[in-house]
Amino acid sequence: MKLDRENPWPGLAAFTEDSREFFHGRNDETAELFRLVQRAPLVVLYGQSGLGKTSLLQAGLLPKLRGADFLPFYIRLNHGETGISPVHQVMEAIRKVATESTVDPVWPAKGETFWEYFHRSDVNFWSRRNRLLTPVLIFDQFEEIFTLGRTNQPRAQRVEEFVAELGDLIENRPPADLRKRFDGGECAPGHFEFEGARCRVVLSLREDFLADLRSLKKHFRSVTGQNELRLARMNGNQAHEAIGLTGGSLVEPDVAARIVEFVAGASVGHGDADGDPLATLQVEPALLSVICRELNFKRRARGEAQISKELLTGTRSQILAGFYDHSLRGIPASTARFIENKLLTPSGYRDSVALENVIAGGVSRKDIDLLINRRLLRLDDRMAVSRVELMHDVLTGIIRERRDKHQSSRRRRTLGATALSAVVITAFVYAQWWKWPSEEIENLRSLVRQGERRQALQPLADLSVSFRAWPRRSEIKGLLIEAAKCMIKPMEKLDKHNDWVVFASFVDERHVVTGSWDKTVRLWDLTGLTSIQIAAAGANVSCASPSPAPIGSAADSLRFAVTSWDGQCNVWNGALSKESTFRHEGGKANWAAFSPDGKKIVSAAEETTVRVWDAATGTLIVSLPARPEDKESGHKKPVKTVAFNHDGSQIVTASFDEKVKVWEATTGRLLKTLEQDASIAGSAIVTAATFSPDGTIVAAATGNGSVVLWRLSKGTGEPTPDNKPCLLENCHGGKRVNSVAFNKTGECLLTAGDDRTAKLWRLPEIKPGTVDQLEEHLLQSFEFHKDIVMCAGFSPDGTKVVTASKDKTALIYQIANFVARTSEEIVAQASEFKREDDATAQPQKR
Repeated sequence: MKLDRENPWPGLAAFTEDSREFFHGRNDETAELFRLVQRAPLVVLYGQSGLGKTSLLQAGLLPKLRGADFLPFYIRLNHGETGISPVHQVMEAIRKVATESTVDPVWPAKGETFWEYFHRSDVNFWSRRNRLLTPVLIFDQFEEIFTLGRTNQPRAQRVEEFVAELGDLIENRPPADLRKRFDGGECAPGHFEFEGARCRVVLSLREDFLADLRSLKKHFRSVTGQNELRLARMNGNQAHEAIGLTGGSLVEPDVAARIVEFVAGASVGHGDADGDPLATLQVEPALLSVICRELNFKRRARGEAQISKELLTGTRSQILAGFYDHSLRGIPASTARFIENKLLTPSGYRDSVALENVIAGGVSRKDIDLLINRRLLRLDDRMAVSRVELMHDVLTGIIRERRDKHQSSRRRRTLGATALSAVVITAFVYAQWWKWPSEEIENLRSLVRQGERRQALQPLADLSVSFRAWPRRSEIKGLLIEAAKCMIKPMEKLDKHNDWVVFASFVDERHVVTGSWDKTVRLWDLTGLTSIQIAAAGANVSCASPSPAPIGSAADSLRFAVTSWDGQCNVWNGALSKESTFRHEGGKANWAAFSPDGKKIVSAAEETTVRVWDAATGTLIVSLPARPEDKESGHKKPVKTVAFNHDGSQIVTASFDEKVKVWEATTGRLLKTLEQDASIAGSAIVTAATFSPDGTIVAAATGNGSVVLWRLSKGTGEPTPDNKPCLLENCHGGKRVNSVAFNKTGECLLTAGDDRTAKLWRLPEIKPGTVDQLEEHLLQSFEFHKDIVMCAGFSPDGTKVVTASKDKTALIYQIANFVARTSEEIVAQASEFKREDDATAQPQKR
C-alpha cells in the first residue's frame, strides 16, 4: 500500500520504511529499541498481536539504524515447502541487501556458518562514506519457528540447525566443528576475529511465545530481561500524536482527541493526577489506523478538505460496521454466527472461548487465523489455554446489533415453519416468509445495478444456499449470476512504470505497449513477461499507438506513434530508433493513430487542431478542417482522441466541446458533426470515439458515464440523414467513461471508467433516438485496479483484454474461456473468491 498526504493511514497493514514519514506516536519505543541494539548483541521485542511490532521495526528502527553506521537486514523466514533452509534464506537476504546498499563484502562460502562468516577477518561492510557498518539481523514474526517451523520433521530439523547457528553468532561462540578443525590444523585461527560482537540480532515475536523463546536458553544465554522491550498499547497522548502528525491538515484541530476517545471506547473524564485528560486511555494502534483510514475514505468521498466532527459523529456506527463486514469477507456465515453468539455474553459484553472448543465446534483454525490477522479477533493465553476473544470492547455494540437482527430473523422463520402446520394461518405466514428477505434482496439488487458486484456476491451466495426452497429463489439466482461477472481475475500484471499508466494496447498476440506519465513507453513480451523501454519523452506520455500494419516477431519491426504533453508526436520502433518527429505548436499532443496500412498518422492536440502526417517522414499532409467553409464547423475545445475507419478513408474526432466529427481523410473535408441528443439525455464532454470494424457505427465515451452510438449509412459511410444517436446509459455508475473499443467482430464493446473498472458489453440493437440501460448487456466487469482505469483494449484475436490505470499498472485478462456459470458453480467459487484480500487478489509480480 502506497501512502501519501491524502492517504496517510495504512489500516491493518504495517507502516514500511518508505512510509516512515507517516509513522508517529512511537518515538519513545523507537529510541529505547535503538538504545538496546547499540548496547547488546541480542535484543528481543515482544508484545501482543496488533500493537504494531512490524511498523516499529520497519518505519521506526530501520531508518534510525541506517543513520548511525548500522547495516540492517530485515528478515521474515519462509517456512513453506520450499526446501530452502532458514540458514540459506538469511545468507541470501544478506547478499541482496548488501548489493542494494552498495557495500562490497566478501560473500559467504558454501557451508559457512553465521559465526564463521561474520567473524572472518576479511568480511567488513563499508559505507559510501568509507565508514565501517555494523550488520543487524532483524527477524520479524520470529514466533513462526515455533509454529510453522515445526509442522513436520524436515522443517523442525532445519529450524534446529538454524537456531544452533544463530545462538553461536549471538554468544560469540565458535561452532564446535570449527573448533575441531582448529585442533586438527585444518583451519588457521588467524583467519578470524574472536573479540567482540561483530553483528547484532533483533528477534521480534508475539508475547505469548516468549516462554518458547526462553526455552532456547541452551542456545541463547543472552536472553535476559535487560535486553528485552515489551511493546504495550498506545496511551491517549501517543494516539493523539499519531493522528495529528500523520494526518496533518486532513484533521480538524479538535477532532483528533475525539477520535482517540472513540477508539479507546471511553471518555477522557478528568485525566490523571497531573491533569492530562488523555494519559489514562489505552488505544489499539491497529484499530486506530483502521478508524482513521475509514474516516479519511469518507472525507474523500464527500469531497471535504478535513475530517470534521460531523463526519466522525455521523459515521461512528457505519465505520465499525464497515470494519466488521470487511473482516468477515469470505468467512462462512456459521463463523459469523459463532462470533455473535459465543464471544458476547447475553447482555452484550466480551466473552472468550477456549481455542480447542472453537475448533471442535466447527470453526476452522484457518478462519480464526485470518480473523486474527484482520484484527477482529485475538488469542489470549491463560493458564496454558489459548482463548479466542474479540479484539476490542468497541466492537461489541455493532456485533450485538447484528446478533439481535439475526436472532429476530430466525424467530420469524421459526414462527413461519410452525404456523405452516395450521391451515387457518397458512396464507398469512407464507406471505411473511415471502416478504422477509425482500428488503435485503432489494439492497443487493441496488448494489449490483450500481456496479458494486464484489460487495453483493457473497451475501447473494449465502442467500442462495439458505433459501433453496424459497418461491422467489429464481430472483436470487439471477442476481447471483449477474454479480459473478466480477469474478474473472487478471492473468498478468505489468508494473514497471513509476507513474500513471494512461495508455495500453495489444500490438499482436504476444506484445503489449504501455505509455505512462513517468515519460516512458514500454514494450512487453507476454511470453516471459519481460519489458523494454522503447521510448522516453520530454513530458508526460498521453498515447503510444502501435501500427496495425503486419509485423514480424522481432522487436525492431514494431512501430509506435508516441504523443506527449510537450506537443510532440514521435514514431519509434522496437529497436529504440526514432523514425520521424512532428509537432503540434501551442498545446499538448493528446492522441495519435496509424492508418490501417501504417503509412499515415492522424494526431490531435489540446489547441483543437487535428493533423494527418506521413508516418515515414513526418511531413504534414492535411490539417482538419482543411476547407475555409469548414473552419467555423471545427472543434471549439481540445480534441482528446482520433481514429481512422477500417479502410483509412475517414477519420473520427472526439472533443471536450461535446461533439464528435467525421472527416474525409484525404481532403480534410468535414462530412458530418455527430451531436448528442438533448431530447433523450443531457450532453457531456466526449472523452473518446472510434469506428466499428466495418465502419458503420461510431461509438463515443462521455463524461457523464454514457456511451453514445451513431449508425452510418452503408456504402457511403456517411451518417444517416436523421443523425439520431442511441444512448447507452449508466455504463460506469454515472462516472466518466475514459475509453471505448469494439472487438474484432463488432459484437462487443469494451469501456474503461473512473469507477476503477473496465467493462465488457454485448452490443445491443441500435435504435436511434432511444436510451438503453447498457447494464442489462454486461458480460464481464474487470474490478482489480486500485484507481481510475484510463484505457482498455482487446487483443487482435479478441481473447484477451488489457487495462491501464492511474494505479501505475496495466492488467491482462483472459476472456476466451469465459462461459455462463450456473448459480451452484458460483456459490462454490464465491467464498474462495471473497476470501482473498484486495492485495492478494492481484496477480503476483514477476
